Amino acid sequence: MDSTNEAIEEGELQAYVEGERSPHVGEALAHSPALQQQLALLERANQRLHALAPQTVIPSAQDLVDVAAGQATARQRLRVAAYLRVSASGRARMAYLLEGTGAKRQAVPALFLATLPAGAPTTKGDRDDERGGAVLVSTELAAHVVVRIQPVAADSWRLRGYLEQRGEPLGATAVVLRTPDGRRRTRTTDDGGFFAFDRLPAGSYHLRIGLDAGVLLTPPIVLGDGQ
Repeated sequence: MDSTNEAIEEGELQAYVEGERSPHVGEALAHSPALQQQLALLERANQRLHALAPQTVIPSAQDLVDVAAGQATARQRLRVAAYLRVSASGRARMAYLLEGTGAKRQAVPALFLATLPAGAPTTKGDRDDERGGAVLVSTELAAHVVVRIQPVAADSWRLRGYLEQRGEPLGATAVVLRTPDGRRRTRTTDDGGFFAFDRLPAGSYHLRIGLDAGVLLTPPIVLGDGQ
């Protein structure tokens, strides 16, 4: 992942696609192949969506999280509802957010989107063949997850991670990876808080980690040539 990703906040790429040409977003895009790849994917998704429903926009990940957690504004709910009517991938994403929450509304756990801390650099890989990674933080859960990406073949990737809460490695914790085709793969952290997913094709992935105080969700983790 490029260090320039740290300058882009949630939803800013979508705003850029919709015509809000913020200078810092343009500068980050000029220096980040990974962001350029995300922008191209988002532009194609917008084109498909607008062909079906011209007035519909793709909501941000935070919009989806807020709706799933029952804490969205009226505008967020309208935006997400319009999107879900025409987007199969959006419906799959929402189902993923609500997965395992039960039928009763009071059973829905708190959902927290992990983000890059302001001004924090991305991390270097532990190995020469790694492309580095990022530290994603949830202050509400006092938790962070370190994600590292390693290409193992022309079309195959390995995602390594480390989970920590309140300064201590978090072992024996289930980490669920949602793949681009909507499937789930689960790993359990070892005693040191480490986990890994192997043989991943290029695409956009999300992590979901259930903790005592809520569910930690990551923004898209994009694997591909731009990494």
